[in-house]
Amino acid sequence: MPTALAALVLAAVGGCAADPGPHVEGAAPAIDRDSRPLYVSDAAGEPLQRPERFAVTEFTSLTGLRWESWGDSRARADGLVSGTWCLPDCEGGHPATVELHTPAVRERVAYYTRVTVDAEGLPPEQTAELEDLQLYAPFR
Repeated sequence: MPTALAALVLAAVGGCAADPGPHVEGAAPAIDRDSRPLYVSDAAGEPLQRPERFAVTEFTSLTGLRWESWGDSRARADGLVSGTWCLPDCEGGHPATVELHTPAVRERVAYYTRVTVDAEGLPPEQTAELEDLQLYAPFR
């Protein structure tokens, strides 16, 4: 009987040593950016969601924004663009289409980090400046 008991103990202990541990199958879960709040920061670093107006640079502002989409990899709105570069000729602004893109996760939220403003009648240097412009987003 002691031999049988010793064999049983050795089998139990030996079985534990052969245990490969937990078995994992499939891909690791992806970060669900869609479950995070999505913001855009204005030129002063203020986080905003679907803003009606905001400054994209210290010299250029967007106003009257009506958002067609928000929260995906791209957000799109129609509104007006103006800035110190067009005063006094365009106090009301130029009609524009605004596209925010390239979201990046910062802490527990995400920020759009780029903007493209498409408006007719802008001076060439302003058109170039507002094409794929980097926006402020807090550091990680």
